[in-house]
Amino acid sequence: MSEIKKIHMGPAKCAVDLGDGSERGEYVNQDYILNKLGRPHRAVSLMYCYYPLDETWPARARNAFKDKEIAFQWDYPYDDYFTYKGGIGGTTDDEPFTCMRDVRRHGQDVILTMTIDPNVTDEHLEQIGKELSTFGRMQLRINHEATGNWFSFTKRATYQQVADFYIHAREVIKKFAPNVQTILCIGGVEHPEKGGEIEMEKEFADAVRATDIWSVDKYMALHWGWPFDVADEGGNSFSRSKVADTYNLTKLSEKRYRELCGGEKKPADTTDTTDTSQTDTSQTDSSQTDSAQADSSQTDTSQTEVKQEVAEAAEAETNIAGYSGIMKQTEFYGYVSSFLRLKINEGTNYDVYAITYVNDDELTDPVALAAAVKEMKDDPDTYYQKSLELLEAMLTAAEFREPVEAWFE
Repeated sequence: MSEIKKIHMGPAKCAVDLGDGSERGEYVNQDYILNKLGRPHRAVSLMYCYYPLDETWPARARNAFKDKEIAFQWDYPYDDYFTYKGGIGGTTDDEPFTCMRDVRRHGQDVILTMTIDPNVTDEHLEQIGKELSTFGRMQLRINHEATGNWFSFTKRATYQQVADFYIHAREVIKKFAPNVQTILCIGGVEHPEKGGEIEMEKEFADAVRATDIWSVDKYMALHWGWPFDVADEGGNSFSRSKVADTYNLTKLSEKRYRELCGGEKKPADTTDTTDTSQTDTSQTDSSQTDSAQADSSQTDTSQTEVKQEVAEAAEAETNIAGYSGIMKQTEFYGYVSSFLRLKINEGTNYDVYAITYVNDDELTDPVALAAAVKEMKDDPDTYYQKSLELLEAMLTAAEFREPVEAWFE
């Protein structure tokens, strides 16, 4: 009896989510991440911007204004995030929807950050709501770090207008997407010696009351001068904080949020506590072993296209291990992927995919690693064949059963 331990079967008190792509890096597909980390996360955070009223939209800022003299990451006319390709006149066949489908297909929730021009009409917000309504449980962080002065939305409106826009955008989007919970990210308590109010409390108090989830804009370490300078000792474009200081200010912020809401407690995210954006994946994706994952479904989910240096083949009919279907093969930097959608019986498809990649855990020498990647790039068919051999072995050994109701619970 001494070995018996008490456990809690209810919701977890906290969870860890993964940031995947921002102004600092490309989206990294979930097959690669799960292969490296070995497990899914509660949610994956994606970051995009939406400034559809600008003449150069939907080009990314760094591309639209590549001839403009820029000395700071946020000096562009609009935010230099990847652009949200949906909205009025847009498409759901591009980002962020391809990435969101990738995240959901691996059993994780989506946390979508969007900086939005506060001058857009309700029609734009309604369209966003319609587009997000099909992704199940998800969180939407609208115009984060809203008490700062670097994002374009703070340069196009007063802080009161920014706060009012958050409330209104939340209301309109949730009308069409009740599955979405919104996150308010503001400065929180920065100077407790001055009375314990949050930053710009007068402007944002109503937004604190309206939002579903509270958040604070706090980093334990951040180099905001990137990529235009180096974080050298003595510089003023970066900061580091003590863990205890960040924790205490976050707790004081949550306490003040509750006071503003008459004692009501809401979920609280520390979504900006650390800066975890990926570096350019075209320099890091690699390996040379085989892996495969599979899932069955009765719905026709579309194949995800990830943002990397990619060479895609057209879909083709195939027959493998006695099953017919379609095949799509994609070449990435450092690995190739074979995706199959097989028809098992009427109404049931089986999606299965395998990856062959260069093993950067073993190839630590940069020259050898580059040579292995080049070898794969020069002869991708050989590595596609490795993927197909693995899939054929797996499908030959597989037992297919009719789906039962318990699967969908």
